[in-house]
Amino acid sequence: MKILITSSGSTTAISVAKALNLSSIYKFILIGTDIYDNFTIPSPIFFKKIYKVPKYFENNYIQTLIKICIKENIKFIIPILDQEIEKITKNIDVFKKNNIIVCSSSYDTVVDCNDKYVTYLKLKNEGVNVSKAYLPKDLNKVKKYIKPPYFIKPRRGVSSIDCYKVDSFKELEILIKKIDEPIIQKTLTGKKYVLDVLNDLNGNNLIVVPREEIDSKAGVGIKTISLNDKDLIKYGKRISEALKIIGPANIEIFRDKGRIELIEINPRFSAGTIATVVAGVNTPEILIDVFLHKKIDKKRLEWNSNLYMTRYWQEVFYLNSKMVK
Repeated sequence: MKILITSSGSTTAISVAKALNLSSIYKFILIGTDIYDNFTIPSPIFFKKIYKVPKYFENNYIQTLIKICIKENIKFIIPILDQEIEKITKNIDVFKKNNIIVCSSSYDTVVDCNDKYVTYLKLKNEGVNVSKAYLPKDLNKVKKYIKPPYFIKPRRGVSSIDCYKVDSFKELEILIKKIDEPIIQKTLTGKKYVLDVLNDLNGNNLIVVPREEIDSKAGVGIKTISLNDKDLIKYGKRISEALKIIGPANIEIFRDKGRIELIEINPRFSAGTIATVVAGVNTPEILIDVFLHKKIDKKRLEWNSNLYMTRYWQEVFYLNSKMVK
């Protein structure tokens, strides 16, 4: 069974590839795409073949993906990068016409999740506990209802870019002009958690696997521990179903003195997916069965709590564009 995974040089794509290569049910053949040359990314270790493709905003991006899928006889595509997911799901009917299944939520759901202010509004309307978010036009309300330090970030930001803790209202007034479409919230405190979520094709939750993010670098957890926490599981289930997630998502939260508050939800696999897989639930493998309309055995959704994960760097070398083993 051939599967296409986009942004194959990313930590998230490699985590998903590792999971699929660990499958005990299927023999997957993994094809990757990336905007970089093969000899500049580490992913050829995990993929049979990698194609260099245009950037997601270029006109021929979708057609290039479809040509690759037809050439390689690929049935499933798992998009990884946030902006790619939005572009691919917007063209989901084009993929369907070519018998290619996009393993993702709908375009509307993806857009809602990628816009952090819309996410806040939708969850608030569903009665979910979320920290208040304000737009620049609401600075008077910010001053009235939130005490510094403030937290400011782009509505459609990725990888913690342009996210700042702001210690004073005066500083906030200056910084807010330098960020594209920002939102303002209170600074959340406590421990950070990531909830790996998988829903069925009707948006019903199959599983939530929480893990505490003990340490991270560049937005990627490098030290985590899985926790069978009923409150976190309940919160993840409620959010994923409220936003009508199909397939994978990861939900980032803070919990302080029992209070759970949302950071953001990403309608895709997390960079730490492999931790959930080794804990016992191979979510990328189950995702394929979800889109094959197969019934999921409950035993495949059992997992081990207190699994600690730590990460290290591994070098990949190329000499004259050829991998040196």
